[in-house]
Order: sequence, then structure tokens, then C-alpha cells
Amino acid sequence: LHADTLWDEEGVLFSTAVALQHVTREMGPTRFLLGSQSLAAHDAFDEEGPGYVAASADSAACGLLDAGEAALYDGRVLHCGGPNSSPERRVQFYATFRRAAADGAGLGNEAAHSLLDEYRGKHTLGRLLDEAEAWAEGGERKS
Repeated sequence: LHADTLWDEEGVLFSTAVALQHVTREMGPTRFLLGSQSLAAHDAFDEEGPGYVAASADSAACGLLDAGEAALYDGRVLHCGGPNSSPERRVQFYATFRRAAADGAGLGNEAAHSLLDEYRGKHTLGRLLDEAEAWAEGGERKS
């Protein structure tokens, strides 16, 4: 169980997980502890660990998604993937966005990062949209 960022008043990262196939309970979908983006929840999790998780179990939401559906979440929300007991690999597309005005220095949860260092700061939503627009108009990619 983890949050993608350390607690910050305004939030820094927002992520989306898009299911590329039907995600069943047996595939170990992502579970989210609703309301856990608060400072009180982060403090309780840091202090109580498993006790906080057990006490919060009733507030968990399970990301059972159909192909093409997405879960959008604040990076401060405590979440985890479950074990996949199905014969199928769970395949999802993740995209994470940083709030434009956010100074994320020191807020990253290094244990939760999956982005390779050489890609940090290289891709932005604005650039992606510009390239998609150029491609849709029959133009060349800019990079």
C-alpha cells in the first residue's frame, strides 16, 4: 500500500489507469482507500501501518474496470494492486500528470516511482496534445 507522492496540501500528481482488457477481481485490480489523500490519513497510516489499513478496509474501492474504462486518482490516495490469481496478465496503461503550478521537489515517493529517470520532465500533456493535433492534420511528429 502506498501513495505516489508524500502529502502536500494542494496535490502534485494525478494519475489515470486505463484498462486494456476487462479487469476481474481475480486479476488483482488496484484498490484505493477513499479519503486517504488527507494529512490525517497519511499521519495515521505512518503511525499505525497495518492497523490503519484494517480500520479503513470498509472505505476501499476496487478498480474493476471494463476495457477502455479508466480510474483517475490523486497521487496522495493510498492504493495498491492485489495479487493476480487468474491465468491472464493484467494489462493497463498508466499516465501521470503533474499540476502545472506544483513544485514537486521533495514530494516524490521514490518507492512508488516507475518512471525511468531519462523520461522525467521530457514529456508533457501540452506537448502530447500538440503532437496529436499535428498528426491528425497529417503533419510530421515534432520529436
